Amino acid sequence: QEFEEDIDVGLLNVEGSEFILIPYLLGYDLMKKFKYFWCQFHTFVPESTLKKEVIYAGMARTHDVLWDFYPSAVAWARK
Repeated sequence: QEFEEDIDVGLLNVEGSEFILIPYLLGYDLMKKFKYFWCQFHTFVPESTLKKEVIYAGMARTHDVLWDFYPSAVAWARK
């Protein structure tokens, strides 16, 4: 189901599940609905560095990095 309106801010801190949820949102082209998106990454996840790079590349299609204090906090603003 498609959201009819944009989402102003998305905040994500899901203890490692960001490496599942964000690719899902990107794959279904839902990330474009967020004006701003903030995420805390968790480095205990196997291959988190590689997974992070994939997420950053996907986010770059629709968003610019607003600030990056990886892994504690990363924020994007929609282009």
